[in-house]
Amino acid sequence: MAAKGVKTKQKVIDKSLHLFSVKGYYNTSVNDILEAANLTKGGLYGHFKSKEDIWYAAYDKAVAIWKALVFKDIEKIDDPLKRI
Repeated sequence: MAAKGVKTKQKVIDKSLHLFSVKGYYNTSVNDILEAANLTKGGLYGHFKSKEDIWYAAYDKAVAIWKALVFKDIEKIDDPLKRI
């Protein structure tokens, strides 16, 4: 995928994560995502198969953010017992 395509896909994920966090999955429409990401349906579906596909990508990003926050200081500890 070209750099622009990666950037667009990431924008959709970021905007969708925000929308899903605020409105919930079921209350977020594809049109909400299109408007937030400033895309057409063709542009959106060129990157994702469905709203569910967008959800999984947004969920993966949310988990990555959570892990980074939770584990950032733990990795600095050398003693395995103290890590627990």
